[in-house]
Amino acid sequence: SVPNDDEATAAAGILLFKMSLQVLRQTGHDMYLLVDQPCLSPFVICESVSQARSVVVMLSAGSLECFQQLLVMVEVEAEIADAPDVESQPSVILVNLPDFGFPSPIFFERGLYAVWSSAPKAAP
Repeated sequence: SVPNDDEATAAAGILLFKMSLQVLRQTGHDMYLLVDQPCLSPFVICESVSQARSVVVMLSAGSLECFQQLLVMVEVEAEIADAPDVESQPSVILVNLPDFGFPSPIFFERGLYAVWSSAPKAAP
């Protein structure tokens, strides 16, 4: 979820609370919220996504204006494309929260570039 979006963070926390014990019991792996670490480098975000079995993206009002969340979406799509077979692809769950608005064509012409070009350029 977007770091400063209370609705998205609350929804992610509720989802984590409801699912974490079952996920841990079935897989032996814990769940991780990127929103808990808002200062992660792009490298660390990509590394986290590349190791994930599933990725849940909480789509809220600021999702498409948040470089970190866009990076997660791009990286998970790259992981799916690079997977040797369907079984090794990560599962992707998009949760559309009530305040999320689907973008207009103008966003893809101007807004997406502005968010992507403002990305941090630092190494890990």
